[in-house]
Amino acid sequence: MTSGFLEAAYRRLDSLVVNVVTRQAGPVTIGGVTYDLGVTLTYNEGGAAKSSGPFPAKTDPMNPVPAGSHDLEIADFPHPYGSGYGTYGMIWFRIGHSGDRYLHPGKVSLGCITCEPGNWTTIYQIVHAARLDSKSVGKLTFAP
Repeated sequence: MTSGFLEAAYRRLDSLVVNVVTRQAGPVTIGGVTYDLGVTLTYNEGGAAKSSGPFPAKTDPMNPVPAGSHDLEIADFPHPYGSGYGTYGMIWFRIGHSGDRYLHPGKVSLGCITCEPGNWTTIYQIVHAARLDSKSVGKLTFAP
C-alpha cells in the first residue's frame, strides 16, 4: 500500500495533556462509587486547541499516582478487569513506562487514575487518537 493512503481516515491529535486534579466542587457519588478527582483533556486537533472534561475519577488515597507529569503510553494489551465497562473498557493507557499504574475505567482503584465508566468512551476516543512519539500518546499531570 502506498504511504499516506490511510492517513486521512484516522483522527490524529497532538499535544495531549491529561490533567488530573481534586474536584473543585467536591467528591461526587455515581452508582454508589465516590470520585474525588477531575480529569480534563487538552489537545490540538487540526491546528485548533480543544479541551474536554472534567470527568469524575479517583485514585487509591493510600497508594496514589505520584504528583507531577508522566508520559502516558499508547494502549498495550487488553486488560480483562475492564471487561464490564463497555466496548473500550479493556483498553488502558500506562502511566509512565514501567509499573502497573494506568488510566482506565472502573469503580476500584489500586493506585491508577480510575475514570467513571460512563465517560470512558469519550476519554478513550481522545486519548487513543493522540500521539506524542512512538511510545506515548501524551502527558498525564497529577496535581492533587
